[in-house]
Amino acid sequence: GRAAGRSSFAAPPERRAPRRRARLSPTASSGETRPVPREAPRTRTSLCLIARRSEDGRREMLFGRKKLGFGKGKLAAVGGHVELGETPAQAAAREVGEEVALFVDPSALEEVAALTLRFPSRPEWDQQVTVFLAETWSGLPTESEEIAPSWFPAEDLPLEEMWDDARHWLPRVVAGERLVAEFTYAEDERTLLAASVVPVSGGDPDGR
Repeated sequence: GRAAGRSSFAAPPERRAPRRRARLSPTASSGETRPVPREAPRTRTSLCLIARRSEDGRREMLFGRKKLGFGKGKLAAVGGHVELGETPAQAAAREVGEEVALFVDPSALEEVAALTLRFPSRPEWDQQVTVFLAETWSGLPTESEEIAPSWFPAEDLPLEEMWDDARHWLPRVVAGERLVAEFTYAEDERTLLAASVVPVSGGDPDGR
């Protein structure tokens, strides 16, 4: 399974043909750095933001703490690599089942963000990430070998325990925005060197 503080991203396989994306530009008020256009990363990852209402009516989001591998110790949305023959939605649903034992129908997933993550010091970590929202699901979140899941209030996201890019896009997506974003990490592989976040109106963030 994969990703959620980048969630739980796994070390990427080198088997996807590169795909070009349109150049991203920051919003006029963001003050963020415009990324240099480059070839899209070969690795494709899907993340699933799982939401519920608590007994007192508050909205809560499920995140998993990575127990091993890439991003160990960080909190992130549940997810992982898109395998050959899968759509991003199918990959997200499969990873949710494998990592936290919940059932999600791929057709019920709403695409909410398209992210490009770049690590110049570790280009094999670069990846394209499709983020989905699951409001309808079944089962009881269960810890797996890779992920320990926990619920968090939507108004108090644990951003300090996530990958640095999460603070730029996750609160906005949880609040209802749809985004296309690109992030470039510094040599320390922990802090951001550049960020671009663009709101999307109508259609899926990946352009469909």
